Amino acid sequence: GVFSFDHTLKNQAGAGAADGTIYTPLTLKVVSISDPTVSVINADNGGSGQNGSQAAFAFQPSLAVGQTSQPRNLRFADPRAQMFTFDAIVTGGVEVAPTPANGSQPADGDLDAAPRPQPNPRFVEELTGLILIGTAGNLVGNGVDYVDVEFTTKPSARSVTGTLSTTPSAVAYPDLDFELRTTSGQVLMSSGNLGPDERVEAAVAGNTRYIYRVIGFVNGPTLFRIVSDQEVTNPNDAGGSTPTTPGPGINLARFTVNPLTKTVTVKLIH
Repeated sequence: GVFSFDHTLKNQAGAGAADGTIYTPLTLKVVSISDPTVSVINADNGGSGQNGSQAAFAFQPSLAVGQTSQPRNLRFADPRAQMFTFDAIVTGGVEVAPTPANGSQPADGDLDAAPRPQPNPRFVEELTGLILIGTAGNLVGNGVDYVDVEFTTKPSARSVTGTLSTTPSAVAYPDLDFELRTTSGQVLMSSGNLGPDERVEAAVAGNTRYIYRVIGFVNGPTLFRIVSDQEVTNPNDAGGSTPTTPGPGINLARFTVNPLTKTVTVKLIH
């Protein structure tokens, strides 16, 4: 009644703006299973892979180009030994190109002029995810018609801007809404334009957890991308690798499991 297999991840081509390393947390998330009688039974987060309950498996270590992760055993309850498919996405941290901060100085012959203020440095990260369906904002369940993406501000952060877009692989013309929230549920700003492209901005406290909420309004399964731009006052808080962020080329992979032949095959469907 259980089908299991060992799975590894390989950084084949590299990602990000630096040396191609993909950083932990490196996670495979089972987002849907074709057969309702089949479910994941050993996910790190307790998810089943059914009905919006994503089943997450963390992989180690961070992967340089060409490196392969340690194996993880994926276990599925399959009481009728049915053939089934499941869809999964892989997320990881990547190095993001720094945002330039251009200074200025007085023009020649204007030495007594006050110096112009220089822009504060930035910490920019990319966050991605999958939202399954739009229900006109009814908020049926996290991972189904809305997705909460949590992030932590840098110690010297003073404001954050989040920009939401869909990837080229998403369904045509989805309509998503977007919110910036505290972990206690307070909405700091919301954006509900027609279409998938939304933007929120608010003052924030340093070293504090916040949530971007992506809400499905009218859409099918849609991969989304959030560019989160923190304004910081300490240059040491700018740059670095992102904690939970794959690059924009995220793909949805479909695994086909055949318990009779004991085979598992996989292909990219986006």
